[in-house]
Amino acid sequence: MEVGINAGSELRTDVGNPGLRRPRGRGRTPKFTHRQIYSAALRIIDVDGSEGLTMRRLADELGTGTTTLYDYVSGKEDLLAGVESLLVREIVTDLDGAASWDRQLTEALRRLRGIHREHPRFLDVLTGQVAPGA
Repeated sequence: MEVGINAGSELRTDVGNPGLRRPRGRGRTPKFTHRQIYSAALRIIDVDGSEGLTMRRLADELGTGTTTLYDYVSGKEDLLAGVESLLVREIVTDLDGAASWDRQLTEALRRLRGIHREHPRFLDVLTGQVAPGA
């Protein structure tokens, strides 16, 4: 999926997976959306940084078992990539495509600054300063 200034507003759910991961089982209704999982992970990162994010901790936050999470993501790196996708969407969604490139860039940077204020601990993951597997 393309992520860019004119990218659509759908949240990428296949991050880090060759195919879309869906809950196993015939006709099973998903317990969570990817957005719910990524948002819960971001809440943990906000408090304890990416080091504090574990699949066990996320499962506890969501009130489910750890194995349930593996129906949605393959592991921590996949989870962090999904959180990154969630935040990038906040930056690029609904930018004025008719505006000049410099106005679009200015708006995108303003939004990035707002995300940094709201989620300062995730900036290290976005910039690669924290190893996703740490």
